[in-house]
Amino acid sequence: WQLSRPRIEDFDCLLIDEAQDITPAVASILFSQVTPKIMVGDPHQQIYGFKGADNMLSAVPATHTYYLTQSFRFGPEIAYVAACLLDDLKGVKNRLIIG
Repeated sequence: WQLSRPRIEDFDCLLIDEAQDITPAVASILFSQVTPKIMVGDPHQQIYGFKGADNMLSAVPATHTYYLTQSFRFGPEIAYVAACLLDDLKGVKNRLIIG
């Protein structure tokens, strides 16, 4: 299907979720479209690199970037532990999410 160069039309925009884990085949379909795109994802949750997926969040220039600052899935204790792990393991210093 990818090789047929499909056109995704009749939409105002494409919402691309889990943009940190997009395969090259899917990326070529999505990014060949003229429709505006909104990409959502977390580069720290990239888990399909072993299957050839790429982090499109860092591969495609963004016009706007917004950060999630509060989660309703967990509280401040989990957010603090996650931030400490990101700091220790990846050197991420900014703690954006409070839980």
